[in-house]
Amino acid sequence: MAEAPSQEMIEQAMQAIAALASVPSVTEKALSRPPVRVLQEIFAEISSATGFPDPAVIVRDEFPKEQKQERIDYIQNIIQSTADFLSIQIPCEAKNITAGKEVPQTLYFLIKLCEAGRLKKAQENQPAGQVETETVQMEEPQPEPEIQEQVYEPQVEEVIKPPQGLFEAEPEPQIKEMKPVFTEEPKQQKPVVDERQQALLQQQKEEEDVRQYEEIKKRQEQAEKELQMKTQQAMQQVSNMASNKPTFNAPPMSAARKREVTQVPSQEAQYKVQIVREEESEDKEDAVNATIAEQLGLDGDARMAGLFDAPVVQGDAQGAFMKDIQQTAQSFNQGIPQSSQEKRQFVQQKLSNQANSKLILAVQEAVRQVIPFSKATSFLEEHLVRMRQELMIATDDVANQEQLRTKSVNLENKNRSVLDAKLRSVQEQIVGVKAALSELAGQVVV
Repeated sequence: MAEAPSQEMIEQAMQAIAALASVPSVTEKALSRPPVRVLQEIFAEISSATGFPDPAVIVRDEFPKEQKQERIDYIQNIIQSTADFLSIQIPCEAKNITAGKEVPQTLYFLIKLCEAGRLKKAQENQPAGQVETETVQMEEPQPEPEIQEQVYEPQVEEVIKPPQGLFEAEPEPQIKEMKPVFTEEPKQQKPVVDERQQALLQQQKEEEDVRQYEEIKKRQEQAEKELQMKTQQAMQQVSNMASNKPTFNAPPMSAARKREVTQVPSQEAQYKVQIVREEESEDKEDAVNATIAEQLGLDGDARMAGLFDAPVVQGDAQGAFMKDIQQTAQSFNQGIPQSSQEKRQFVQQKLSNQANSKLILAVQEAVRQVIPFSKATSFLEEHLVRMRQELMIATDDVANQEQLRTKSVNLENKNRSVLDAKLRSVQEQIVGVKAALSELAGQVVV
């Protein structure tokens, strides 16, 4: 924090500058914390009026922000020139001046600069002997060690004494009037200390809020990751079940096959699925033929070849056999349509029979195709049931996470209110301690 100069020191600096040159920008507000631009104007005007500092080193244009080091070097050069000219040490650094620090030391430097300019102007206008005697007389009443000690301790009453030595001795009542100025300095520092502490507390509070927010965010991210993992596991189970789905091979078309229906329980579904299978019947037909041959006493294909040879019927033995043949021929002839109407009815019946057979074949084919789809439908139904269960579990997890988040937010608000109350109590204690310290400081000064 920059040290606040006294009002008397500001007035002395203004009087010293006004005695040599007219600088409109020099005001009490400007000298309370002199900016670099005002210092440049003071250097330029004093150099124009007195010839010190050397006009060759004066820079009238304002330094840009990028040339920070050049600005510091320029001010340090002026300080060193003034110290060399007066053969004294000026406890002031250019980097502190540009930073707005060491304001009393800066005003002391300006007063010394005006003194050097006045001596430079006197050397140019007066003979050498008179100038030497005058400089000796002015330097004798200035105790340099005291000036240095007083400048480094601006809060003590002696800080005001160095500038007084530059001019004529001032009456004693003016020194007594300086006491209330020093008693007010600790009071002016109170709000600054409070601001620092408040800024520190505010920074700590912000850091704590950021940390808590990061913790809550991490917990939420972890919950989301767990939910995502569970969802992926459920999808993996579904894909595995889909890959293990049984396949159904359609039986080949064959006229010499029979259809045999068996019931096979499904391992995945809760329903029984009918699967149509066909088995060859040629072996059974061969077995039946062999049985007939044994019953008739026939052996081999040779005997079978003469089995159906029609015997020659003679005499009355032909009557029964011929009657059967005639009856068969009559029944066959009766079944053949004779008239055009009967032929038309026969054709229509044949067409209807063909349509019915086609319809039966289509129904059989549809049944054969529907059976695998029924199994797939049962599998999908089971899959939907499992997915519904997984969704219910995930919903419960989300509800639990929301409850945890609500509890954490409530706990955070509660802790924050407790911390605010504690901070307020600590601030009140600090204010009370500062008030007590200021009272003690006032008693010590008195």
